[in-house]
Amino acid sequence: MKKFIPCSFLLAALTTGVAFSQTTAYTTPVGYSTTTLVNGFNVIGLTLQSSAVNSGALSSVGATSVTVSNADFTTSLTAGATYILEITSGAKNGAIQEVTSWTATTLNTPDNLLAAGVEATASFKLRKAPTLENVFGTTASVLKKGATSTIADVVWIPTGPGTYSRYFLNTTSAWRNAAGGAALNTPIIYTDGILVEHKTTNVDLVTSGEVKTSVTGSVISKGFNLIGTVYPAGVTLQNVGLSNLKKGATASLADVVWVPKGPGVYDRYFLNTSNAWRNAAGGAATADLPLTSGILIEKKDAGNTTLTLTAPTAYSSL
Repeated sequence: MKKFIPCSFLLAALTTGVAFSQTTAYTTPVGYSTTTLVNGFNVIGLTLQSSAVNSGALSSVGATSVTVSNADFTTSLTAGATYILEITSGAKNGAIQEVTSWTATTLNTPDNLLAAGVEATASFKLRKAPTLENVFGTTASVLKKGATSTIADVVWIPTGPGTYSRYFLNTTSAWRNAAGGAALNTPIIYTDGILVEHKTTNVDLVTSGEVKTSVTGSVISKGFNLIGTVYPAGVTLQNVGLSNLKKGATASLADVVWVPKGPGVYDRYFLNTSNAWRNAAGGAATADLPLTSGILIEKKDAGNTTLTLTAPTAYSSL
């Protein structure tokens, strides 16, 4: 049986060299994390993940699907759910895809993984995406309920740079969209950050799951991208994998990382042309500057950029 450890202990373990407790050397480490939601807009991310429901090696890669010859997805996967396909080896190690449809041996993908360079023999993991119910609960949720979104706490899930879908728990403990329509089992993708508009006094949101130790691809587009930093402890501005953001002599020319300090308050950082991190005023950024579970990245140029988010080096011993 896996032991659940608070992620505050993981942070201490990573900084002191203490081993993270687990039942065997082959068991994925698991834990729980506590996030305090304060009155106002809280930027958070999912730093603990659902366990893999399938893993192994791909048999083939096509333009709109991947095949796993020994799978039986029609039996093992839940109809109507969203799954996250993670590529875990090869040139595109860390790439992810949202999977919402499948056959017995194929997973349909929204992007052309063959053209992207995913090898036919790449290894993979498949995780079920958590839902609003899984993360925030229903009857026993810490969120404020209400008859409408103007009364209840609101969860903002990004749909693109600067665009969101909004959800709330109504007084019958059912999730609704902002217009009041049913929003049963709405998935949350762990590379996305989340805005939680909390309207009462502080509450603690507790989440649990596996610690992801491998790299993660996160795609950003022009505008403000709300992303999750994926890893539960030890993540900094310098080590998480933001080095391919656009550089510039000033913050007005470069991509900018917005790190939350509180509801609606941010510190801003950018990479200058000498590859050094600077604050918005041009001063040197603090070394090993900790990042929160959710951050905003202001991308200045058109087109997509894939960030390769990387776990701290100490995770290799987990």
